[in-house]
Amino acid sequence: MTENKKRKIIHQNKKLLTYLFVVFLSASIAFLWLAAGKNTNQASNKPPQSTIPSETPINDKTYKWRGKPEDPKYIQLPTINSGGFIEKMDIDKENQIESPGNISLAGWYVYSKRPGQVGVSIIDGHVDGTSKPGIFFKLKDLKKGNVFTVEFGNGKIEKFSVKSLIIIDAKKAVEKLFYKDPSIERQLNLITCGGSFDRITHSYSKRIIVFSEAI
Repeated sequence: MTENKKRKIIHQNKKLLTYLFVVFLSASIAFLWLAAGKNTNQASNKPPQSTIPSETPINDKTYKWRGKPEDPKYIQLPTINSGGFIEKMDIDKENQIESPGNISLAGWYVYSKRPGQVGVSIIDGHVDGTSKPGIFFKLKDLKKGNVFTVEFGNGKIEKFSVKSLIIIDAKKAVEKLFYKDPSIERQLNLITCGGSFDRITHSYSKRIIVFSEAI
């Protein structure tokens, strides 16, 4: 075999290998693209897992609170026979205040004031889960003058008195939630869901907001 023929065979083999590699790479990309699209479509038909809070019972033995001594730890609402530990809440991917991971927990929005400080503090909680009532299930039953407490990590307890309660459309709730009553120096707002439940969007149509002041 002459040197020219050898070079020609080697060149043809290289072209064949390059062609096979391109075909393989294209097929792999197409497969991954289709698989990703399939997974995306499947996920879009289900509510995000973060919107489905746990209903596992919580008590002093099963729950380990994490926070600083000055952070709110426990809220007690005796007039509606409810209470529970308080988690720290940030902002979620939809630019909304996060909700607690369990229906028995309340959530303190960390970018608001700590309860009892000058300004506005915000604590949220679930009205219910898929089968059980949440920590703020009876929040709508609070009346003006009702007293509740918030305990901190250092054992300090602050008392709060209900000033007013509103039920508002969910889309208009943010403005009211951050509202600072000029007559209240140390304000704590509690919020939960209300109204009708949409099984498609997995959300309630209303929000219940309680305005209270430290006493």
